[in-house]
Amino acid sequence: MTSLLRIGLGIDALIRSVYDAQCGPACPRLDAAGLDQWRRPLRVPGAENALWSMLAAGVPGLPADQVARLARVHLPKSVVFGARDDVFTRQTPQETARRIGSPPATLIPGARHLTMISSPEAVAAAVDRLTAASATASR
Repeated sequence: MTSLLRIGLGIDALIRSVYDAQCGPACPRLDAAGLDQWRRPLRVPGAENALWSMLAAGVPGLPADQVARLARVHLPKSVVFGARDDVFTRQTPQETARRIGSPPATLIPGARHLTMISSPEAVAAAVDRLTAASATASR
């Protein structure tokens, strides 16, 4: 598996394929610097083991006790997902919002898993709304 990872990290087309599948058509094409940016985290010590663990167990999340603690925090919260994210189930955004005590999740139309790259303005607008809600709550 280690050899396959190292070989795969050297294949630009493979990295672009994964990026394109998770990001979608609204994302900028990866140039040489972009390819390096996506490769670099997978080449640091410990990254391989973390990757294999994630592939075996799924995308890591917060343990239930931390989710419960987050739900008890009396500050505005927000959940933002790409409406076409296929890494998580369709129920995950609303279930996450319910569990942490936030309003219904904001779904960014057409966005996939890498919503912050494909739709930065929509994500920034969601952050702005949360910031405004936090400012109002603190008064």
